[in-house]
Formats: sequence, C-alpha cells, structure tokens
Amino acid sequence: MIPTGADAATLIIVFHFLILIVITLAMTAAAVYAMIKLNAKIKEIMPLVQTKSRQLADTTENISNKAASPFIAMEGGQAKLKAERDYVIASLRRKKDGS
Repeated sequence: MIPTGADAATLIIVFHFLILIVITLAMTAAAVYAMIKLNAKIKEIMPLVQTKSRQLADTTENISNKAASPFIAMEGGQAKLKAERDYVIASLRRKKDGS
C-alpha cells in the first residue's frame, strides 16, 4: 500500500501534526470554558469586593485625616506666627526708615 519509506514518514509526520493540532484546540477550548466560568464568578463576587474596597478607602482616608490634622494645625500656627513676626519686623523697619 505504501510504496516507499518516505511516504510512510510523511504520513507519520502528518499524523503527529494532527495530534498536536487536536491537543492545541482542546487546550484552547478548555481555556475558553474556564474563562467563561471565571467571568461568571467574577460578576458574582465583584460587587462585594467593590463594597469592601470602598469601606477600606473611607476608613483609610478618615484615619489619615486624623493622623495628619495635628501636623496641619501646627504648621498653620507656625505660619501665623511667621506672618505676625514679618509684620512686626516690617513695621519696625518702616519706623527706622521714617525717623
């Protein structure tokens, strides 16, 4: 039926390629099926994750504001004192230049 060894080798190579193609298609189909299932599961879980993420962000912002407020108040007080000092120095210079 197969006259030469080259024909037999060609058939073996073709069968190997067909097996590789079938394996690749099966893996692709399995991956697509898994992605569809995963997407459905993500749609179930995502609202809960978003809610918890929002709560975490709000809590973090509140804690950050509480932690930073003393430093902001201190810096505001220092700025006020610096402005008063600059005003006094400027008025003393004006008196000195005026007299």
